[in-house]
Amino acid sequence: MLVDLIDALIAFLESLKGMDALNQGLTIIGLFTALGAIIGLPIRLANRKVADSVSEYTKLEALLKTARSEAEKHRRNCETLTQKSPGAFLEKYESEMRDGNDERAMTLSQAFIDDQTEALQTAYRMRMIEAIRQAPEDGAPAYDTARLWAQAALALRPQDQKLRMLIDELGEAAGLAKATGARVKLKSDADREARIARGERLPTDLRALTDAFFSARHNGHYQLMLFLAEHGLMITRRTPFGVGSREHLMFRRHRAEANRCSGYYKDCFAEITEILPAFDTGIGALDPETLYARHLKASCLLNLGRAQHALEEAEALIPLMTKAYGSDVHPHVLGTRYLKAFCLLNLGRAQHALEEAEAQIPLMTKAYGSDVHPEVLTTRHLKASCLQNLGRAQHALEEAEALIPLQTKAYGSDVHPDVLATRHLKASCLQNLGRAQDALEEAEALIPLLTKAYGSDVHPDVLATRHLKASCLQNLGRAQHALEEAEALIPLETKAYGSDVHPDVLATRILRSKCLSGVGNRVAAARALDGVREGLEAAGLSPEHRFFKRLAKAEDLISDKERIDG
Repeated sequence: MLVDLIDALIAFLESLKGMDALNQGLTIIGLFTALGAIIGLPIRLANRKVADSVSEYTKLEALLKTARSEAEKHRRNCETLTQKSPGAFLEKYESEMRDGNDERAMTLSQAFIDDQTEALQTAYRMRMIEAIRQAPEDGAPAYDTARLWAQAALALRPQDQKLRMLIDELGEAAGLAKATGARVKLKSDADREARIARGERLPTDLRALTDAFFSARHNGHYQLMLFLAEHGLMITRRTPFGVGSREHLMFRRHRAEANRCSGYYKDCFAEITEILPAFDTGIGALDPETLYARHLKASCLLNLGRAQHALEEAEALIPLMTKAYGSDVHPHVLGTRYLKAFCLLNLGRAQHALEEAEAQIPLMTKAYGSDVHPEVLTTRHLKASCLQNLGRAQHALEEAEALIPLQTKAYGSDVHPDVLATRHLKASCLQNLGRAQDALEEAEALIPLLTKAYGSDVHPDVLATRHLKASCLQNLGRAQHALEEAEALIPLETKAYGSDVHPDVLATRILRSKCLSGVGNRVAAARALDGVREGLEAAGLSPEHRFFKRLAKAEDLISDKERIDG
């Protein structure tokens, strides 16, 4: 190849000989220019490649520097996190404790808790929620477990009022579950927030709070009673009182009474049953406050359809109260005698109840210094009810009509629950007197008023008025409408009373049987009465009780239908 190059060069030089001087110069310049271009191109390419490599190296060096910086940062973070780990904390804590640095160890402990607060809060709350979910199955132990987790969470946030309320509720739920085996429904966060907001406007003085409670009872504001009792419980759980204190027990009794007035008879009975032993031991078995708690228990037994047990409790209380108050005409003694008379009426012993009521009216008038005191008027209401049960509906109606304006004036309201109860009695008397249309109109007017007064459309008094409405419809020959109402009532009453053999539930089953006969379904009418007689007898009702009379009429309707079919 070199030989070829030399030969080409010799040939080129030979060609120059024939050119003039100018062309020879131009050719030689062109040659060197071409050679320069040929030789310079690789050099330029190499220089550019070197420059690109230097630039890439600079970039990579910068990236490496950044990566080393990030790695150092991650290393420091890792070291910091490692120092905050439970293992590192324990190692440092144990080291400080071995060296006798208790204060330093406590500082380390607080710092560790501060760092882990959010995580611990979340973990404790999740465990608490899980335990609450298990409570319907596991009962009291689950509530206890949930309460422990909640207390752990509260230790991290001691100012959390909602959590504090929940802890109190869990403690009470566990107590009720242990005492009665009942399932307890906890309140919602929204309810706790509302109680906190309202509680800020309430007095913290227990005397003022108790006065407000009894004022609410007098005025028929039963939901307010319940709220005031809950507020009192929240105060008395704290220092200087405490859960076992007399003050706390009193407000638990107040809550039980508020539940009874609001129609929550099962809740009332569960609570009063649980706290009575504490009243006996902590306050004294013969203390008037303990006797009042027993009176409340007897009243609740009556509401739950256990009139015989309630009567026995009332009769046992009267001599104890007489001794405690030093008088057999003290208002509280007379109040228990009233309860006794009411039990007699509910057992079907209306004549004995009437005699007791009539004996009490002048005694109560003297004790209260007025013949229009609410307690006197309540006893007159009882007298009118006895007259009605004895078949003296006209006299009962006259008494009820005389009572309504007196009660309205005494309570300052024509929609007080006691006034509405007397209007219910009036409607019932109208029905007994054959004025079913008038009775129906009164019952229909009463239902929304009672619903508003009690804050519930399933309060037992509301359900009793719906029963009266259905009975009036049946009297007016509107058996299908009455049947629909009776069938809707039975599950509501069963839930309200906590039993499907409560006398009022059995009475609605009797009404349903009458309605079924009225629409021509004799077989279903007979089936509706299965177990009713046995249930009334088990409740201790006397054969003269009005429910047995209604049962006999229902059975007669079935027999008459059978004779017609025959």
